[in-house]
Amino acid sequence: MPIIRDMPITITLDEILFRQTKGKPTEAVQTMAEWAIERAGELIDPVVIYRVLKSTGIDGEELVLEGDTRLKLGPHADLIEPAEQVIITATTIGPRLEEEARRLMAGPDVMKGYMLDCAGVVAVGQASLAVRDVIEEMARAKGWGVGPSLYPGSPMGWPMQGQRDLLALLNIDEIGISLTKSCLMVPGKSGSGLVGIGPGYTDEKVGTLCHWCSLKDRCWRRKERVRTSI
Repeated sequence: MPIIRDMPITITLDEILFRQTKGKPTEAVQTMAEWAIERAGELIDPVVIYRVLKSTGIDGEELVLEGDTRLKLGPHADLIEPAEQVIITATTIGPRLEEEARRLMAGPDVMKGYMLDCAGVVAVGQASLAVRDVIEEMARAKGWGVGPSLYPGSPMGWPMQGQRDLLALLNIDEIGISLTKSCLMVPGKSGSGLVGIGPGYTDEKVGTLCHWCSLKDRCWRRKERVRTSI
């Protein structure tokens, strides 16, 4: 099962300040953001694991994969219908950044902890780009297109409980990820999902489902995706 490590992670000042204030940031805020970027670089350990599986089609709300493995995606399972292959992914930056951010926010340095946490969110997104590049290259090599990134708990109606079945298809322990009873990923700065590729897709870049979300007009995560073309 392929694992990607040592991918380049670039966190810019604009990406941190973008979600802090609509006006010009104070010198103190800018200094704190610069500290968060530098500290994040010392704490993160980005890694991605992925697996490529053949799709055999959609059965109601379920995606059927080779070996009759089934994932219940919800009422919009048809989004993956054009896929000939499905790439399942899990991404993490490790536990150290969130541990330090949590410690800071529990004491007098709440803002520093928040800035560091924001830097962690950007870092996870950057790590996700690495595997999306791999997926897009797979599709190009076959002359295929790519579908949107789908994930448990997304606006398409795939329940969070689906995380367990999805991640059971990956050796997540190899990259230090586990699941809680409520299907949350540990470390918290982690993500999972799947992307379909096939001749029935027309896009060359992995898309998002942000346009379905009720928070689309005010979500800074969506703005981040737009800014980084995720």
